Order: sequence, then C-alpha cells, then structure tokens
Amino acid sequence: MFFVYFVGSTLLAVFLTSRILFGGKKLMLPDWRVLGFLGLIFLSTIFSSHFYTSIWGYYSRFNGGLVSYLVFFGIYFVGINFLDQGKKKKVINAVCLSLFPISLYGIFQISEYDRIFSTLGQPNWLASYIVFVLPVVVGLAVREKEDLKRYFWMATAGFALVNLWFASSLSGVLGLVASFLYLAVVFRKKVFNKWTLVGLLVFLLFGAMNLSFFKDRMSDALVFSTDPESYKVSDPGLIRAGLWEGSLNMSVANPKNLLLGVGPETFPYEFPFFREGFLNYSSEWNFILNKPHNYYLEILVETGALALIFYFLIMFKTFKHKNKFMVAGLVGFYATNFFGWPTVYTSLLFWLWLSFMRINSTENTSP
Repeated sequence: MFFVYFVGSTLLAVFLTSRILFGGKKLMLPDWRVLGFLGLIFLSTIFSSHFYTSIWGYYSRFNGGLVSYLVFFGIYFVGINFLDQGKKKKVINAVCLSLFPISLYGIFQISEYDRIFSTLGQPNWLASYIVFVLPVVVGLAVREKEDLKRYFWMATAGFALVNLWFASSLSGVLGLVASFLYLAVVFRKKVFNKWTLVGLLVFLLFGAMNLSFFKDRMSDALVFSTDPESYKVSDPGLIRAGLWEGSLNMSVANPKNLLLGVGPETFPYEFPFFREGFLNYSSEWNFILNKPHNYYLEILVETGALALIFYFLIMFKTFKHKNKFMVAGLVGFYATNFFGWPTVYTSLLFWLWLSFMRINSTENTSP
C-alpha cells in the first residue's frame, strides 16, 4: 500500500506540474458519481469516531482510509486526462499479462497447500484478483488475430481457472459464475464456442482433484450451529451471520451512523458494542473482527447510506460501458465483494477501470 501511495502521489504531482508549466488540452472532469462518493467519505472522516484511523486506515492495512481514497482518486484523475486509447490498451495488456506468472506460481503451490494463494497472500484475495482480470483475458483471446498470442492468452486463462479452483474460494467461484453469465447474456453464442468448452473442461478436470475439500467448505458456509462438530473445515456461515446482523444493528443505531457511518476503517473499534453473543461460540471467538466480510455492508456501516447509494450509482454506470469483457470483470468483482472486500490490487484495478470507462471509447462491442 505504501508503494501505491508513493507511485500514485508521484503520478499526480508530475501530471499537475506538467500542466502548470506546459499547459495542455482542457482537463476532463471526474464523473459526478465519483466526486459524490469521495465527498461523502471526506464528510464521514470529519465526523469519524476515530479520526486518525479514518485518515490513514486500520493499522497494518492502510487501505480504506481517506488517504488511500485520495491516492486512488489521483490515479483516476491522471488516467482520464493522460491516457488515450493507445495508452489505455497498453495498460490493460500489462494488467492481463500479470495474470500469467501469478497463475503459474500458484500451480506450483497445489502440492504444498490445501488452498493456494500465489503471490496475493490469501486464497480469497487471489480468487478476487483472478475473477477481476480473467474475463478481460478471455476478451483478448477472442479478439486476437495472431495464433501465437491467442494461444498465450488461452493458456493464461486456463492456468487462472486452475488457480481459482484450488484457492477453494466460494466467493471467487460465485464471481466467476456471475461474470460468465453476464457474458452469456451479452454475447450468447459469439463467446461460448469450442475454446470456451475446452477451458471449462480443464477447469472441471482439475476441480475434480479438489472436490472433497471444496464440498466441505460449501457445506460449512450453510452451517449456523455453534456446535463445533457440525462443521468440517471452518464455520463461515455462523461467523458471517453474526457479523452481518451486528453490522446492520450498528448502522441504524442513530441517524449519524445511518447517514455518514462511524467513520472509514473504524469498524474494529465500534463492532464490539454490537457483537452478537453467539460469536463467542464460533471458531473465531477470540478474534478481533475488523471487517464485516461484505463490502456493501462495510460502506454502509463506515461511511453511511448516502455513500452506499453513490457507490451503487457508480456500479450501475459501469454496466453501460462498451467493452463488455471489462464490465464482466467488474460484475465478478462486485459479486466477490458480497462476501469479501477490495484489497490493494483490486482497489487499484477498480479505479483504473473507472478511469478507462471515463475515456471516450470507440471500441466495438462485439468480440
């Protein structure tokens, strides 16, 4: 996150200095939805229950505080005013290229870990990243005219699917299904051809090797019992039920909480007052629960209902973009956020994608 702070602030400083010294074309203004969302985060920070944490973010994470939002917004602002269609495509290719070494490294972890995580540090974070980028890689493979490049993107997509299954992330599989259902509705038979069937076959073959563990996690997600004998791996169903119920109670505790939240990144400080008693009988009874494990609830609780409305407006706006493969990645990302939250890399990708979608696009909507 500190690297993002450094690069993002440097980009913004260089861009603004260049504009002051050398001028340039008229600046493109940020989308009003983005400005509204950022403004409400600023207001929530001012009235935060812990001002310092809301400025910098929760300790050891530093992603989600006001400073991180300002840095991401700075990257977004430079993007909409500096990147043209050519530069935009180069950045997208670079992002997609990163999926190859990350997926390859993850495959080498299969024999070592029950759930692989590659370079992302945690299986669910790996899955969220894959779901975000994979549909765009599929789009590159479909549109590519050169055989060698097309086979490379196809191999990258295949490796990513293997990683996704062995990450054993329920939210990741949900995101994948959501993104490809979206593509099925938009393109129908144009995308789902013989190569798609080959990719799905590889996914299922490798998935069969990890089916028992994945089935255990799926069943545990539906268990809400406090009896430790009732689950096999962990008890995420029970824990999320307690987190979500307590979070909703916190958001309606008073008008200030409802409208502006308790403050960015202050969930760990405020949640104990609304913590459900049955969480004391879960496998994480002695954990500090610092996230509600639902990004939309997190926005509601920490920055208020108004900020959540603006975030939904941003989401709906992205659905109208011409590049449906990018939209599919966002659809998968939105789905994974129902059980998780954006990490540093997916947060960066989200704001990059917003800047790309702000640029006047002339891309064809068909693959």
